Formats: sequence, structure tokens, C-alpha cells
Amino acid sequence: MATTPNGFTVITPGSSKLGRFEVAGVPFVVWKEALPAFRWLTTFLHAVEPVTEQGWDGGYAHRYVAGTSVWSEHAAGSAIDWNAAQHGRGGARFAGWSETQQRVIRWMLTNTAKGKYFEWGADWKNPDPMHFELTSLAKWKAPGNPWVK
Repeated sequence: MATTPNGFTVITPGSSKLGRFEVAGVPFVVWKEALPAFRWLTTFLHAVEPVTEQGWDGGYAHRYVAGTSVWSEHAAGSAIDWNAAQHGRGGARFAGWSETQQRVIRWMLTNTAKGKYFEWGADWKNPDPMHFELTSLAKWKAPGNPWVK
């Protein structure tokens, strides 16, 4: 069974393991088990910067990381992109995010119990400021995860 770098299982297109929801009319498809977590994240992000890019965002995509043979977190439904055209991959670390937005997102990721289950692509060596993903399957399955009942 193929897995992503964060340990999540790659999901085949059309699988019942995928769940769908919308934010301001923009559809998101993610790993069904993490649906509440992504609803929470996207509600938070929408308050920081409204999602406006129908067709650019959404999460699940059965594909490799661009230019590699490594499965993307998108292939497991464990990642989403937010307003992709405004926050281009490979550019400036926080491309398109204001200083205030950066501080608010950073606060959410480091100071909320639920935010600690996500990481932001803006923090990577090759920045991807549109990208948010679950940190790891091991952390997801560890005791104390507020998303797992």
C-alpha cells in the first residue's frame, strides 16, 4: 500500500475514504477521517483570507509531488491548498500573505491544540505558502488527538 511522506495511505480516486465539503461555494475533498479537522482549518483560514478561487483549491489529487516520484499529501487527502494563485509555490516564503495574516496563521498553528495537527508549506525549505497539511499519521493516531473520538 502506497503512503505519503507523512505516513498517510494514498487513496484511489472515487474512494469512500474521501469526504467533501464547501467553503463559500468552493469544494474541498479530503480524507474522510480528517473531515472535521479540515472544516475547522478552512473556517479559520476563510476568516483570515476569504477563499475566492473556484477550481484552484480543494485538497485531494491523486498525484506525486511535482517533479518527483514521491506521493503528495494531496494523494491521501491529507492536504489542501488555499487561494493558490495568490500564494504561489516556489516564490517568496509568505507570498501573498500580509504580515498580520502570517502572525495570525502562525499563532493558530502553534498556540491552539487543534492547529498543532497541521503544518504550513510556507515553513519549508522550498516554500509553498498556499499549502496546509496534516503533520503525520503517527501524531494523528497518538492519544489526545481532539479530532479522533
